[in-house]
Amino acid sequence: MVIGSRQRLNVNADGNINITINDQPIKKVSETETLGMVINLHLTWSRHVVEKSKKISSGIGAVKRIRPFITTDTASKIYKAIIQPHIDYCSTVWDGLGITLLDKIQKLQNRAARIITQSTYYTSASSLLEDLGWDNFSSRWKKHKATLMFKTLNNKGSRIFTQSIYRP
Repeated sequence: MVIGSRQRLNVNADGNINITINDQPIKKVSETETLGMVINLHLTWSRHVVEKSKKISSGIGAVKRIRPFITTDTASKIYKAIIQPHIDYCSTVWDGLGITLLDKIQKLQNRAARIITQSTYYTSASSLLEDLGWDNFSSRWKKHKATLMFKTLNNKGSRIFTQSIYRP
């Protein structure tokens, strides 16, 4: 897959880019799924959000079915165990969403908060998130990026980047 903006890819629309490894041509694709992420050639993340939304909705449905039988605290813990990981996984990569895709994901979190707190649709989602002690996804993802950058710059955790010193 050749990745780039629509404008950049249109410049090379004649299809002259052929990649081979050991004289074997590599099949061209417009999107692929790897490590649980759906990546397309424009990095728009729309199909990825659709796939994540299905998984998140399924988890929310499960919480909704058992909600009458559990406490708010237990429901919140279940949310954090089965729903939140779908949103957090690789969020530092796919967090550059447009407002439409971000709203789609945020509405799912708002729905989960309403189910967990047993609130009506008319209850303010931001007040529910605050009551539960949750950040909205945009804020959460910014914190994840900041944490990753801190760890990277201060050589904490895994060594994603290494600094090499050249000595003649």
